[in-house]
Formats: sequence, C-alpha cells, structure tokens
Amino acid sequence: MSWFEVILFVLELVIGGCVLFYKRSIDELTKTLYARDQEYEKEKGKYDALNDSLQTILKEFEQMKSAVSLEEQRRHNWIESRNQKLINLIRYSEIVNIGKARLMTALNNESKSELEKLQADINSTIVNLRVDSLTLMGVNPEINDHSVTAFSEAVFLLGNEVLVRISNALSLLESYNKMLNYALTLPDGHEKLKWMQKVQDNKNGLIEMKNDTTYNSQIGYEDKETQYLIYLRKIFGKGIVLKADTDSCRD
Repeated sequence: MSWFEVILFVLELVIGGCVLFYKRSIDELTKTLYARDQEYEKEKGKYDALNDSLQTILKEFEQMKSAVSLEEQRRHNWIESRNQKLINLIRYSEIVNIGKARLMTALNNESKSELEKLQADINSTIVNLRVDSLTLMGVNPEINDHSVTAFSEAVFLLGNEVLVRISNALSLLESYNKMLNYALTLPDGHEKLKWMQKVQDNKNGLIEMKNDTTYNSQIGYEDKETQYLIYLRKIFGKGIVLKADTDSCRD
C-alpha cells in the first residue's frame, strides 16, 4: 500500500468518524428540539385554556354588570316616575278647585263654550288622576300610605261633583235658550206667558247654581290635603327621592 493510499484510508476513517459523531449529535439535538416543541405546545395549550376561562369569566361578569345596571336604571326611572305621579296629585287638585271658580265665571257669562271647555278639562284631569293613583297603588307596593289613597279619592269625588254641576248648567242653559227662542216666536197671550214662565224657571235654576258655592265633597277635603302634604314632606324632606323604600316615612 502506497503512502497515498494510506492517506486516503486515514481520511476516510476521519470523515466516517466525523459523520458518526455529528449524526449522533444531530439526532440528540433533534430529540431535544422535539421535546422542547412538545413542552411548548403543552404549555401553550394550558395558557390558551386559561385564557379562554378568563375570557368566559370576564364575559359573564360584563353580562352581570349590564343586567345590574339595567335593573338599577329601571328602578331609578320608576322612582322618578313615582315621584312625579305623587306631585301630579297636587296639580290635579288645583285644576279641580280652580274649576269651581271657572264654573262660576261661565255661569255668570251664560257661556256654553266656556262650560264645554271646562267639562273637557275636568274630564281629562279625572282620567289622569285615576291612571296615576291606580298605578301608584297597584304597581308600586311602597306607596301604601293611607293619606295618598284618601287624598286621591277626595280629588276624584270633588272633580265628579264639579262635572255634575257643569252638566246640569249646560242642560239648563240649553233649555233656557231653546225655550226663550220659542217663546219669542209666539204671539202675546196665555201660551207665550206659559213658556216665558218656563224660561224664567230655567233662569232661576242657573241663578241658584251660581249662588250655591257649597260642595258636599269639600267636607274634610282640606284635612286630607294637609295629611297628604305631610306625607310628601316626609318623603322629599328625608331625601328619599332616589331610594326604593318609603315605608320608613310613615313612622
């Protein structure tokens, strides 16, 4: 074997050794990288699962918060509406009481249009009164003070008494005008005198109504109004405008 062949043989051995050495190293490196990749995927899976759980919890929390906020807003809106309805009772009372003065003016003027306008206003007021009072009593159990019911019924009764008088006044006024117009078409004589007497009777009825300033429903009205105002002072004076429970106000 020549020296050249010896050198080639030695080189082959060196190269073969290197290949075997690096092959083992590469295999170990590959195994190490694969193990790290598996570990990474495992940890990533844990992180993703944890993240999903956190997102679910956050979503449920936001939903709960939104539900609470919506309920609080509804509660706040109802309390505001309730307070407005309580104040409205005073306004209805004033409309009805002013209606008595308006009735006297319409009777003095013998004005059918004024009576009809007053009738429409009182009718509308009574309807609104009943809606507000029934809503307060039927929907909101917090409004269980007797003064609210008593005052609401007092305003309702007085309003209806004013309506009855308006209706009677319209009837008398219409009859008075019809009878007067008819009587004026008759020739002088017994028949005309008879109809003129009927006209005077209607006129007397209007005069009696103008002079009658006493209302049966007015008896005890001011006391009920006073008790109701005391109730309102307890509510608004103690700062319960934005609170849910008003039961303590009755103590």
